Amino acid sequence: MPFKLISTGGSSSLIAQIWDGVGTALREATSWHGIPECGETPSAYALNYALTRLQYAKEKENTDIDWAIWSIAAAVLNPQYVDWDPQHYAKRSLGSAVDDFFPLANLGKIEIPATFVARHGEIIGWALPGILSQEHVEWFNSASKDLRGPLRESRQKGSGRNSPNLFDLSDRNQFEPGSANFSPGWHQQKLGDPLLPSAHMHKPDVQAVFSTLHRSEILVNAIYAVTQPKHYEGAKVSRPMSKTTTR
Repeated sequence: MPFKLISTGGSSSLIAQIWDGVGTALREATSWHGIPECGETPSAYALNYALTRLQYAKEKENTDIDWAIWSIAAAVLNPQYVDWDPQHYAKRSLGSAVDDFFPLANLGKIEIPATFVARHGEIIGWALPGILSQEHVEWFNSASKDLRGPLRESRQKGSGRNSPNLFDLSDRNQFEPGSANFSPGWHQQKLGDPLLPSAHMHKPDVQAVFSTLHRSEILVNAIYAVTQPKHYEGAKVSRPMSKTTTR
């Protein structure tokens, strides 16, 4: 039976539950003695065990946390190695070709959870297909329809990412074409500029969407904190620095 994890409220509690749960799941998946009787390698056995538990979690109700835990655990057990050097890329000179640092990786189609591991062992990316239940997807789709105003308004700017040429404006779309920015804090031009929240953040339509997606947002934030802890902590540090003025 999947171990039962109950949220006690707040994203920090949820982060701890998922973090501890992933550790428990990895120990469980790799706790075998000797080579499995089926002849699988130990790593293949551990991955298949995690995928089986993930499928079991998906078949049950109210298991968002178990679903996330086994998705992340399966990804850790399915590393995809790429000959990339992000540290070298960060120090590159202007004008250097990206291909010099990130040669094409022939990984095929990724259909199950996986991590992308760079040259020196860093996890630089996660593939977590289907980590959110259909219920969360339907909430997002429903809430997105409430963004018609901001999205329609964005197309009136008519340039860059809002160019009409980038959108399908036919009647077959169930969502309003356009773009919106929901950053809680960003540097307008350069790092020395003050952090400013996106203007869209204060629009009533957007606030209504955030209210609808509150449960999903907490879950996604917790998943992000576990899989990208440095980015998550950086966002937490920058949030108090963000000014209330919008641009």
